[in-house]
Amino acid sequence: MNSSKETTNIVNSVNHSTETTTGSALEIVRLKAFTFAVYLTTAVYVSYFPLYFEHLGYSKSEIGLLYAFGPFIGIAANLFWGVLSDRLRTIKAILLIVLGGQFASALIVQNVHTFASLFVTMLAFNFFYMSINPLNDSQLLIASKQLKRSYVSIRVWGSIGFSFSAVFVGWILSYLGAGRTLLVAMCTIGLTFLIGLTLRDRTASKQKFSAKELIAIIRSRQFLWFMLLILLVSTSHRINETFLGIYMAELGADSSLVGLAWMVSALSEIPVLFLLGKYGNRLKELPLLAFASAAYAVRFCLVAISHDPVALVATQLLHSISLGIYMVTAIRYLQQLIPDKYRASGQALYAVVWTGLAGFISGSAGGNIYDSFGAKTLYFTSASLAALASIGFLVTHLRKKM
Repeated sequence: MNSSKETTNIVNSVNHSTETTTGSALEIVRLKAFTFAVYLTTAVYVSYFPLYFEHLGYSKSEIGLLYAFGPFIGIAANLFWGVLSDRLRTIKAILLIVLGGQFASALIVQNVHTFASLFVTMLAFNFFYMSINPLNDSQLLIASKQLKRSYVSIRVWGSIGFSFSAVFVGWILSYLGAGRTLLVAMCTIGLTFLIGLTLRDRTASKQKFSAKELIAIIRSRQFLWFMLLILLVSTSHRINETFLGIYMAELGADSSLVGLAWMVSALSEIPVLFLLGKYGNRLKELPLLAFASAAYAVRFCLVAISHDPVALVATQLLHSISLGIYMVTAIRYLQQLIPDKYRASGQALYAVVWTGLAGFISGSAGGNIYDSFGAKTLYFTSASLAALASIGFLVTHLRKKM
């Protein structure tokens, strides 16, 4: 009898283990699919929204304003959604809300006809759009720890989604015209929402949220210095993100070549992300950030001296060792500064700088520099900011060693 019970217990244990393993594998597939879908929309927003606005007849300064104040409203949005997620201890519900808001506001943007109304509706769109990536990063960081998988192995599907969308959407818009950009965006947002419904909700900690403790952390000298360096390099990055497509179009590139440029950049990330997932923990974060920032400086100097759109596509290969290294390493370092129970708030604060402040500076100042002095001066300015960030990360590392 005892032997029979032991056998039954063993069989039940094996079945439970198998079910748990199968469930975990399925959840990882869902997370990869969701991340893939999120970056489909990111590629449309980054690569084709500026061309859509140019198609409507707006100047580079006006487009710069749209890309400046959108991220500016994203500052408040990231803080609002991030803190709300930590307070309510839910990420999934917040993700679904912001995706619903994206779809509704994109529908309105599609049907406005003046710059004033476009400006207001794009603010609404960005209130929901700017929070999706930091919220998803929070979800992936928590899930990767709980499921014992590396964050990078899931996040890499965002790069795959971005590269796929950059080219595929380029082909679609070459056929349908830039005026259909918002309809394509609504399709990718809708797909992301449907996948999001299948996800499990995850929270990093059951500990009580303390605004006082969080404020103490973000007021620390170490955190503020890190955010300043992030602002320098992210402003450099956002200048390119906002104006590369416009610059390429100015040099004679069509939508498909612009899409190819973004595909090259996203695909170039993939091998670097796999290497970082396997070997990245062996390397110190600050030297890696210094190296990635220096790669940005070299990349944008090359853009500044290039006058052929095909050559600009080639410079996008340096995306692999600039953003590819920078993105993962900055999040790794941020985990050391912010406890898990404030994970969504920490990612939101990072996004405030990476997307919000940097987007405001790059859009407003960048548009004026482009109109007044041209793309060459704009990209040399971008390279200078990245070089300053590289020096700052390196000096910080050397001071920590002393």
